[in-house]
Amino acid sequence: MFECEKNNSNPKDSAKEIYKFNERLDSDGIREIISIGNENPGGCPFSCVGCGVHDQVVISSSEDNKKLIDNLINEISLKINKENFNYQSEGYHICVYNEGNVANPKELSWENLEFLLLSINNLEIPPKFISLNSRSVFITREFLEKVNSLGLNYNIHFIMGVESLTERGKNIYGKKNIDKEIEEAFNIIKDFNNDSNNKIKYGIDAGFVFLPEFYLDENESRENKEKIKNGFEKEIMDFIEKYSNKGVPIRINLHPFYRTTGLSFDDSCNSLNEFFKALPEIIKLIQEKNKQIQNEKEKTAIFIGVNGKGYETEEWKEAIKKWEEIILKLNSIKDYESEECRILAEEIEKM
Repeated sequence: MFECEKNNSNPKDSAKEIYKFNERLDSDGIREIISIGNENPGGCPFSCVGCGVHDQVVISSSEDNKKLIDNLINEISLKINKENFNYQSEGYHICVYNEGNVANPKELSWENLEFLLLSINNLEIPPKFISLNSRSVFITREFLEKVNSLGLNYNIHFIMGVESLTERGKNIYGKKNIDKEIEEAFNIIKDFNNDSNNKIKYGIDAGFVFLPEFYLDENESRENKEKIKNGFEKEIMDFIEKYSNKGVPIRINLHPFYRTTGLSFDDSCNSLNEFFKALPEIIKLIQEKNKQIQNEKEKTAIFIGVNGKGYETEEWKEAIKKWEEIILKLNSIKDYESEECRILAEEIEKM
């Protein structure tokens, strides 16, 4: 959990002013995190290359996990009571992680998942939605119907670690069929959402890693900046073209690559210019898509994630400093069709 520093001088200050840069604030309001244990003795059944948590997974018994869930929900409840105006006016959502797959009953028992979902349902102010971290193989029609039967008063997204849909990216991360996995999960969710008898609407939070080598040939230098920028821009825009405005809410989480176990590539902090120069065209496409979507909850948004221990080196801190204000503004945009968003895109182009 991040510390927050509140400005008590004016109770009507927006969350943008109240929450510091390192707070988790995005287009859906305040982003709360619930991180619980993994109940499978072996942890996540996937051993993905570059996974930052597989070897550090905390194995918990079902009983201990239930106690942890209860404590974490109580913490959020206390925050809501203390910062009631902010949670009410800005809204909030919750991301749930278990260093694996929340939708896999071997890693989180149904009893504990049900307890978690119903406990959130009883909070004084309901979240806009919650996001469950999970590989798409566990997202079945049966699972969606089982959760829907609980009668929850909020929607649910699934956090999927896409990493990259480029051929080189899929090979680097060992996720050669990730494009097919995402497409299958998307179709299952889309069919479910199209059924008007279902109370819950499900969405996808797709996580992409920005690594310059995804867009370069093997042994090609990062000095080919235009190729990196164009490759990243195309990858994200192709994803938006394929999945936005299709009846499934889409959130795109973008994470610049930092050194991690299993991958020998350099940090991408020296290529942040290429990362940000790609964003104006991506923003314009989101604007175009969102104009066609009437339901606010189904609109597409992006989030730039540069929080966490991987970004705590001096090199990263220095690289992020230049873009800090841009990141804060972009992450907190609620309306991509607004004048504020258009001006921000122009601001990025000029930098």
